[in-house]
Amino acid sequence: MKSIFKKIAFVLALAMVVTMMPAKAAAAAESDGPQMYKTLKLYVGGDVTGNYPEQRYAKVWEKDGYEVEFESSDESVATVYSKGYVTAVNVGSATVTATFTSEDGSEEVVRTCAITVKRNAERVGLNGESAKKVAGGIAVG
Repeated sequence: MKSIFKKIAFVLALAMVVTMMPAKAAAAAESDGPQMYKTLKLYVGGDVTGNYPEQRYAKVWEKDGYEVEFESSDESVATVYSKGYVTAVNVGSATVTATFTSEDGSEEVVRTCAITVKRNAERVGLNGESAKKVAGGIAVG
């Protein structure tokens, strides 16, 4: 009985690997040349959990042979430094654009990263009706 389950597991694993191959090939075809994060979420002052900081790199890769310059579409929302370090300034949305220029100047590739800047809640509370329900107890089950 165990060998039947092993064979079924093997066939299912093989099927998963085979179905992933075209997706990986398509992803590889899309990643020709230098790349950059597509989105970045930041919090003014960082968030409570530490998962979303106030500053973060708009990471780029496969940039060998290219010089890169960064630019923010709205510096009142997010600023970006020469190495791609993005800093949250104010709540809103901006786009960081990375322009990759080949060392010989013959090729230029442009990639963008959508930046979303949020602010943590300063206080949390309940409205009158919800506060009454909590004070009266919450039924479980």
